Amino acid sequence: MIKKFLPQTLLGRSIMILVFPLIILQLIITVIFYNRHWDTITRHRTIDFVKDITLVVESFEKNKSIENQKWTLNNVSEKLQLQTFYKKNVTLNLEQHELKPTKLKKYLLENLDPLNKKFNLDINDKKKLITVIVELDEGVLEFRANKKRIYSSTTYIFILWMISASIILFIVALLFLKNQIKPIRKLAIAV
Repeated sequence: MIKKFLPQTLLGRSIMILVFPLIILQLIITVIFYNRHWDTITRHRTIDFVKDITLVVESFEKNKSIENQKWTLNNVSEKLQLQTFYKKNVTLNLEQHELKPTKLKKYLLENLDPLNKKFNLDINDKKKLITVIVELDEGVLEFRANKKRIYSSTTYIFILWMISASIILFIVALLFLKNQIKPIRKLAIAV
């Protein structure tokens, strides 16, 4: 049954012997690298993101003067690439977290817990926006950041390079394979 779909020529079979292991190897490397790389980068970027939020919260709480709080909201938040809003005399309604959160949400929740504050976390995939609301003594601080701040684009570049290199190597191997099979084909015709 499978023999119908297999190539009949020596060149076709040689190409198949070359291509299948190459594809399998590429898939295994991609899956292993992608999972490990994405996991590591996301974890580190999440930690940095939460440290930035912690810095703003601590700066905001330690210096209670209105002038200093405005400076923290405007200058510090801008330098940390955070949109920060303060809502005075507002309390936080705690949201129930999903039973099976995404890896990103799990990392954010783990890193926000040591803040020792009540917080809500919302990840909007459509708007590519992460919103963290932290409750303070006299109100709440709302932080918004683009998801690009946590995600890495290097994985896509790696996959693109890997596919390009594979195609080039396949073409070179194909040229060498054709040259190696020509004498065998001539010998087969002569016999």
